[in-house]
Amino acid sequence: MTTNIIQVTNFLKAFKGAVNDGASIQYISRAKNWEVLSVLEFTLNQRTETILSLKPTDYIDGPIRDKKGRKGQCWVFGNSVNNTDIYIKIKLIPKRKKGPIPICISFHIADYPLSYPLKGI
Repeated sequence: MTTNIIQVTNFLKAFKGAVNDGASIQYISRAKNWEVLSVLEFTLNQRTETILSLKPTDYIDGPIRDKKGRKGQCWVFGNSVNNTDIYIKIKLIPKRKKGPIPICISFHIADYPLSYPLKGI
């Protein structure tokens, strides 16, 4: 099944909506996720702002199964920060009484060239 722009738009709307409703993005603590902040001289707030500014055209892949077997499906996006491609993997976990929990699994310099299937649509 091919993911379309409407599905991506709906996911981003739900993810951003969870944050707007008071949920904080929970970040998975991985060395490469922390390293990118120092390499790009990026603040924690700038990381969050970058995620919340994602557009459907930033879409790379998803929904995909979480490799660690955790609940929720992952969505992959890319963004350019200071002319450096950033790989961003986020998801929503349907857990809270007030709504889903937004999770950022990956926010690091891309390990390979990123391809954007929805650019130009």
